[in-house]
Amino acid sequence: MNEQLTVREEKKEDHLLLVLSGRLDAYWSAILGEKMEACLHEGFYDLMLDANGITYMSSAGIRILFQYFRKLKEIQGSLVVVNPSEPVKSVLEMAGMKMLMKGKESRKKEEGPYPVSEACLDGIRYTIETLGINESLKGMLIGSPGSLFDTRPDPAGIQTIAFHSQRYGIGIGAFGNHQEDMLHRMGEFIGLGDVIAWLPTDEMKKPDYLIRAGQMVPKVNLLYGSLFEGRFSHMIRFEAMERDSKVFLSRLMDHLSQLMPFERAGMVMVAESSGLVGVSLAVDPMDVGSGHPLFSFPEIKQQVTVTTEPGFSGMLALVTGIVSTVDEDRTNGHFRPLALTSSLMGHFHAAVFSYHPLKKHWKDPREVISTLVEEHQFESILHLLNDQRSHMGIGESEFRAGTCWFGKIDTLNVT
Repeated sequence: MNEQLTVREEKKEDHLLLVLSGRLDAYWSAILGEKMEACLHEGFYDLMLDANGITYMSSAGIRILFQYFRKLKEIQGSLVVVNPSEPVKSVLEMAGMKMLMKGKESRKKEEGPYPVSEACLDGIRYTIETLGINESLKGMLIGSPGSLFDTRPDPAGIQTIAFHSQRYGIGIGAFGNHQEDMLHRMGEFIGLGDVIAWLPTDEMKKPDYLIRAGQMVPKVNLLYGSLFEGRFSHMIRFEAMERDSKVFLSRLMDHLSQLMPFERAGMVMVAESSGLVGVSLAVDPMDVGSGHPLFSFPEIKQQVTVTTEPGFSGMLALVTGIVSTVDEDRTNGHFRPLALTSSLMGHFHAAVFSYHPLKKHWKDPREVISTLVEEHQFESILHLLNDQRSHMGIGESEFRAGTCWFGKIDTLNVT
């Protein structure tokens, strides 16, 4: 008799089948729980457990099955026990857990006014839902990031910007009502509708945030920034079709430009990271001496923190920014080429959160933003980049799967 638990995976079209054999006692139930958690982490939200080979199941086995039945149901997934052995069937029936052996409930799909389309490009599956054919975004550029490369920024150029539910943005900024509140703290900023966050360059270097509540309107003092506002026209879900494959940020943007051609576009994305590559300021740009700009060498080593390898793998990233194909944007200092071989330029920041399985189907980015901020802490905020140095470069940010909200920017104002 097999005293151990063995688990064999079979990937099906719409679910992952786990063929179980052996015992489900207290010890092996914990092992099964770890296995199901790993499957969840890899993006499999619909699990089917073939329990014909289970010779014994204790209350610990019932507990772990019900725990993941409930967990998956909460995020619009499913867990079903099929082909149960007699020990499994009798224990589940006596425990009042027959629902674990029922077939997967068909989820009623919410039909919108526009069709949903699918596409597969370079091993990545895209599901595209139109939210509004006439929706567009308004963009705004504040300040000149190019000044960070050759001069000390002028504090007189700081602008205070209020955020609301349909405004998103990134840049260098700080919170506070007075100049002394901002001193020595200017750092990476990300604005996500009613939630704004920034990574102060003070001694603590701990992400801080503001949320709209009652009469309080979240505001940031921006040294420079790229903002957009309005309603998104499309929601796009993406996932790598092979388990070990990755979705690079530049490739994702290139695919979106093929699927929905644009000149400029704004995007918000929630995705599971396979590794983020980026930088964050270690010092306030206004604290840098006039003779040694922020990115001068060798001072840059102390003034900027760079990921030495792709980091935050397996964590959740909220990413926002602007992508452009317009030639004149190459000289405004706000955008950089996404890859050496790409015609696309962009500027993106990421807010990083600890991993938590999220439901697959979101209609509004405000829902996922609210969920993450209320239930998790900001781990970091990064300016994403593509490190393309010939011998030392570590590449760019990569993801496993995620959801984007996307819209064309029809006007771009510069202030």
